[in-house]
Amino acid sequence: MEITIEQKRAEAEAMAKMAKAKAVAGGSGSLPSALNNSMAAAQTGAMQGMTFGFGDEINAGMMTPIEMAIDAFQGKGFDPGRSYNQALEKSRGYDQATQAADPTAATVGQIAGGIGTGLGLSGAGLTLMKGAAPTVLSMGGRGVLEGAAYGALHGLGNGKDTPDRINQAAWGAGIGGLTGGVMGGAAGALANKSAQSAVPTVEELKAQAGQLYEAAKAKGYVFPQSSVKQVADDIAATAISEGIDQTLHPGATAALKRLQESGANGMTVDNAQTMRRILAAAAKDPTNPDQSRIASIMIDKFDDFLAQSGPELAAARGLYAQAKRGELIEQAIELAGSRAGQFSGSGFENALRTEFRNLDRQIIKGQLKGFSDAEIDAIRQVARGGPIENALRYVGKLAPTGVVSMGAGFGVPFAVGNAVGGPGVGTIAGLGAMGTGLASRQAATAMTMNNARLAAALGRNGGASLAANPTISRVAQALVAAEGSQAPKVPAAISRMLALD
Repeated sequence: MEITIEQKRAEAEAMAKMAKAKAVAGGSGSLPSALNNSMAAAQTGAMQGMTFGFGDEINAGMMTPIEMAIDAFQGKGFDPGRSYNQALEKSRGYDQATQAADPTAATVGQIAGGIGTGLGLSGAGLTLMKGAAPTVLSMGGRGVLEGAAYGALHGLGNGKDTPDRINQAAWGAGIGGLTGGVMGGAAGALANKSAQSAVPTVEELKAQAGQLYEAAKAKGYVFPQSSVKQVADDIAATAISEGIDQTLHPGATAALKRLQESGANGMTVDNAQTMRRILAAAAKDPTNPDQSRIASIMIDKFDDFLAQSGPELAAARGLYAQAKRGELIEQAIELAGSRAGQFSGSGFENALRTEFRNLDRQIIKGQLKGFSDAEIDAIRQVARGGPIENALRYVGKLAPTGVVSMGAGFGVPFAVGNAVGGPGVGTIAGLGAMGTGLASRQAATAMTMNNARLAAALGRNGGASLAANPTISRVAQALVAAEGSQAPKVPAAISRMLALD
């Protein structure tokens, strides 16, 4: 019987695969042939990684015209679909053979290809990680979404038919989202720490303010008599309209009188600093809130005058105010540490929340001024807690910190488990509940502490949002892209490991 062209082609392909397998096994191979196999496997893997697993389809599309020409030569007629399927089968056969020759090189190539595509998309702005706030929750949440997207795309690309594509896409999305969230969260923690460390310390801000103050002083600048008199008259008019009274508001009245006397002469930089301290003292009287209100209005107007007439002095005041806000929040953290021993069971986290609640109340009462909306929100995040922190704190009640918590954390789960499966199941349930409580309690404390440090960093940064290190975001995005290329393979790998396949 005469062998057809199709049979000859199949025989040639089978012989080529046998020769490749024999070379890999070392039967007649050499170092150059093994190296060639590894390079071919890496190239195939890289192509798959770069194209989300659609490399074989792309290659088949490019080869379809050649297959059509061969079919036409053989008199098979015009059928692009058949020609494409033939090209796809050959492409997949070659990919499988090269990957089988060196699976490690193929995997490395696919990871490298996934990273390359991920970085390219990131550079084009097609990533959720870019511009993310430098927090575990923000970058972790974005990592979940981006990892799921990469995993689903690679699952679709690696599938062989519609049911297989859907199945692999689902697995890829689930595993990609899980690993992407872990990687994104880790990157968020690193970016958060990096962003906070980039903000000047309280001591550095005070030093910068001092340098600006000395620069203004060295210029020998004197605020003109006419300007001082005008601002003194303006502040006096405002204070009178606000109801200033010598008897009810002695501190504010004395400060106003001192300012009006300064209008008779010019005011030096030292005089201006002294004048502001006098106004600030009147504004900080806790026994006379109405006087504090009026004196605070007077300070605002005096600061406006300094900003317009003495730029260096105004800049120094701004830096010093940043330093004081950061110092105030850091002091609350230190006080919480010293008070932690006073709280039975709840420890440092409750002490921290108590100190920040005090700050929150002072801001509401108007006793603390100058905080931006972002700083206030950060303080309240610690004082009142967010939904995740509060949920973790609630589960943390299962931690064994006392007789009552032992009963809730171990006794109740033990009783339920014992009723269902006996003492062994009850013990596992009780220990598991206590372990979950301890882990949740530690996580809530860590999140609250991080929120407190973030509030302090915001204060030192003048209320401006902290900027994440773009390099960290790009690395995180690349890692998410890399694991997304491998996510669809995880179920099969687990099955092989458990000898289920």
